Amino acid sequence: VPALALCAALLGAPPGSGAAAPTISDPALSPSGWTRVPQAAATWTHSDFGAGLPGPALVQVLEQGASGDSWQTVASIAGPLFDGARAVEFGVTALPEGQHPVRILIDGATNSPRDLGTIRIDRTPPLALEPDLSPAGGDVAAAWTQADPLSGTDPTAPIAVEVNTAPDGGATGGWIPFRDQPAAGDGRRVARTSLAGLPDGPHLVRVRSRDLAGNAGARILGTVLA
Repeated sequence: VPALALCAALLGAPPGSGAAAPTISDPALSPSGWTRVPQAAATWTHSDFGAGLPGPALVQVLEQGASGDSWQTVASIAGPLFDGARAVEFGVTALPEGQHPVRILIDGATNSPRDLGTIRIDRTPPLALEPDLSPAGGDVAAAWTQADPLSGTDPTAPIAVEVNTAPDGGATGGWIPFRDQPAAGDGRRVARTSLAGLPDGPHLVRVRSRDLAGNAGARILGTVLA
């Protein structure tokens, strides 16, 4: 073994001598899809940190605003930082709806900052746009555009269209489901039913649905006349 290599092996290879450089690997973010939960979690691995890096490890979220984009620190791990897996949780309630990149920043790691993923926030139930109701008659139809601008209407969750029994156009009565319900998911939708058996007068119609982030809600489509 050459004397220089032997000395490096005994004393520890200095930076730039060919020793493996400190890196951040195995980045992951949870939840990975659209969410409305108040907490998120990030995990990653320190590799070849040797005797340790001074730290800290900073988890940062990109906040995008009208005045410009800025990275905000949402969690940190104090140094010294050694090899091994790391995990932190951080709150996302202050983040606006939308998609926010997340990164890990460690001074001394060669691939810092490292992308951890994107946190996707949706807190608003789906919308019912451009409603069009048959205003009167024994059989009526309700048409509208089902839409959710962020996560999208859940294509596995049934959409329910209902008419209220109160004859004054209010919501004080019971809700009766339409006879023919629409397909799930986003797009133009139509539901049909008969008003036979309802008292004469205007009756409120609504649609209930859920998006892929788990937000469920009801939207008023209008009134029909029995």
